[in-house]
Amino acid sequence: GFPFLTAGLLMGAVWGQEAWATYWGWDIKETWAFITWVVFLVYFHMRMVPGLRGLASGWVVVVGGVSIGLTWLCMHLLPESLSSLHVYN
Repeated sequence: GFPFLTAGLLMGAVWGQEAWATYWGWDIKETWAFITWVVFLVYFHMRMVPGLRGLASGWVVVVGGVSIGLTWLCMHLLPESLSSLHVYN
């Protein structure tokens, strides 16, 4: 999933440049997708470092699961009530 999230963020930035003339708009959807990406990047880094493989990396996965839930929430429920570039009528 991480490579697909990375590709989605990159392709979304290219598409955003064409659609809105900016690569990144700090929209709620973009921001939460980036936060999720960073959390799992930290997790993969922790799995590579021998001293950080235990309980600490487990908690990062829990935070990653919460960030996925918040990303889904922000993508499907919140933009209807907030001003967002990603509101589709």
